[in-house]
Amino acid sequence: MFYATAHKYPERNALLIERGGAKFVWTYKQYFDDVINFSKALTKIGVTERSAVAIMGFNSPEWVISCMGSIMNNCITTGIYTTNEPEACTYQLNHAGAECVVVQTADHLRRIMTNIDQQPNLKQIVCYGEAKIPDEYNDPRIILWTDFLKLGQADVPSDHILTRMRKQNAGNCCMFIYTSGTTGPPKGCMISHDNLCWNAIATVDNVYESRPDLRGPENRLVSFLPLSHIAGFAFDVMI
Repeated sequence: MFYATAHKYPERNALLIERGGAKFVWTYKQYFDDVINFSKALTKIGVTERSAVAIMGFNSPEWVISCMGSIMNNCITTGIYTTNEPEACTYQLNHAGAECVVVQTADHLRRIMTNIDQQPNLKQIVCYGEAKIPDEYNDPRIILWTDFLKLGQADVPSDHILTRMRKQNAGNCCMFIYTSGTTGPPKGCMISHDNLCWNAIATVDNVYESRPDLRGPENRLVSFLPLSHIAGFAFDVMI
C-alpha cells in the first residue's frame, strides 16, 4: 500500500492498494469522506467518546480509515496483531474498553467470536475483507464494511463529527499500543496525540532537511510494517 504526501491536493491520490490484480485508489477527498462516514457510523451505533475502537487486519486503506475515523469521533484506537489468538484478542478488547472492532478476514472474525460472550462492551463488529458474513455467525452486531459506512450518513451531520474532533487535547490518549502477548497477557502503552504529532513533524522536518528531493506529491511510501506496532503506525499513518 502507498501513501502520497500531498495533503494540500485533495484530488491527488492518497491511498492505493492492489487486490487480485486490480488497483484500488482513494483520492484525499475520498479518504476524508470515508473517515467522516466511519466516524458518523460510530456515533450512530452509540460508541462512547474516549472508548476504544480496535482494528485487526493487514495493512490496507480500511485500516487507516478506521483509525482516523475513530480519532475523529474522539475515541482511542488500538491495533490487534494478526497473529493474536482468541484469548489475547479478548483480553485486549476488554482491557482497552473497545466498543467496536474492525476485522479483515473470516479467520480474524473467528478469533473475535470465539469468546464473544466475554466481550459485553462490543456494539459492532465490522468486516472489510469478506464479500459476505460467514454463515456460521448470526450475531446482529456483525456488519460488512460498505454497510457500516452507510449507517450514519443520513442521520449524523458532519458538524457533529467536527465538534467531537475539536475536543481532542494534546495530553489525551490517542492510541493504545499493545505487545503481542508472548510472555503473558498483552501489555498496553498509552500514546498521546501530542506524542504522535510531535514525532511525525520532527521526523518529516529532519528528512526534508537532509533530502529535500523527497518533498512533494509525486513521492510515495510503501506500507509493510504492522500498523498495530508503533513503528508502522508512526511512519505509515502519521507521517
